[in-house]
Amino acid sequence: MWKIYTLAIVIFIIIAFILQRTLFITLDNYWLQAIIVGLIGGAEAFICERIKGKFNQRK
Repeated sequence: MWKIYTLAIVIFIIIAFILQRTLFITLDNYWLQAIIVGLIGGAEAFICERIKGKFNQRK
């Protein structure tokens, strides 16, 4: 059970890291970077909660 959560979190961190690297090279605006990081973090939290909800329904 926890392996799936860990895998999902690791994948999201890798995706976020890649997006940050590619976007931060092109963007010099710190406000825009902060918004993007916030959106990525929010998406990660939302998806993790959805996964938890689906697993709780199966029990």
